[in-house]
Order: sequence, then C-alpha cells, then structure tokens
Amino acid sequence: MPLASSPSLVPETPADNPASEAEPVLVGTITGAWGLNGQVKVRSHSDDPDRFATGRTVHLDGRPSRIMSSHEAGSAVVIKFDLVADRTHAETMRGVNLTVPPEELEPLPSGSYYHYHLIGLEVHDEAGSRLGAIVEVIFTGANDVYVVRDGKRETLVPALADVIVSVDTDLDRNKMVVRLPEGL
Repeated sequence: MPLASSPSLVPETPADNPASEAEPVLVGTITGAWGLNGQVKVRSHSDDPDRFATGRTVHLDGRPSRIMSSHEAGSAVVIKFDLVADRTHAETMRGVNLTVPPEELEPLPSGSYYHYHLIGLEVHDEAGSRLGAIVEVIFTGANDVYVVRDGKRETLVPALADVIVSVDTDLDRNKMVVRLPEGL
C-alpha cells in the first residue's frame, strides 16, 4: 500500500529468518480443507494478484508444488495443489506455510519495501535517539503498524507518510528514522 511521501510497503513476510533475504518468503498459510478433491483454503499474505494463479509454483513447507486451480472464496483463496490428492490429505495441511524464494518476488519501485526488508531495522527518532528494532509488522487495514522493541520497551509506530522520515535498508546502515506523534 503506497504512502503519500514515505516508502510503500508490501505485506509479503519472511518465513523463518527475517534478516536474511536468502530465506523463503511467506506468501500464504493453509487454513483448512475445502471440498472432497484435495483443495485447501489459504489465507494470503501477498498483494500480488497473480501469486496463486493456475500454473504457478509455491513451496508447501519447503516442497515445490504446482497450483492446478484456484479461485477466491470470501477472504480466502481455494487452491488445488498437485501434491494434495484428496480431502483426507488436505485436512492434514492446516497450518502449512506457503513460501516462494525471494528472487521470485516482483521487483518493487524505488522507495518501496517488502515487510521482510523492514524486520530488524534499527529505528531512531529525528533527534537520533534509538527506539529499538522492528520486530513485527501489524496489518490493521487502515495502515500498517511497526512493533519496535528495545528490551522490554515496545513502541508502536504507525506506517504513515508524516511519521516515516526515512528508510535505509542497506546492510551497513539498516535504519529507519521516524517523527513520532505526540503521546507516543
């Protein structure tokens, strides 16, 4: 979701180790079985409208699997994978993560970041005081919120254009500067 004058963010997140771009990127989670033919319901973590298109490949707990068919059903995506034979097998898939290698993500325009790029960033206010590091991104619907933790202290930073001053994901700098609203 693009922000007016701050970085835009895409909610594909790392599956395991957020600091390493070599790790697979979480794009969905199986929430249950659907029908009798091995279809599963998936909660998408992707903004890519073609992420679950027929013919694409995603990894089911690390194993590549081809999407044989897919369609939306409310807030879920119903998918038939080549590796899931029947309802009995589909029922065992609840909670399985769907991932893709980072190199399969669509390139983003300059100033845009996937959430996994932001996890681990050091966050400082404009005066240079360290607030902590981003440990989680919360999806609220209106705007994302970054959970910034420094030991036991936690700060919730809204991902808004007037709050995010700068983002530098270069490994040597790895820093976000914020202008916190009054009261935070």
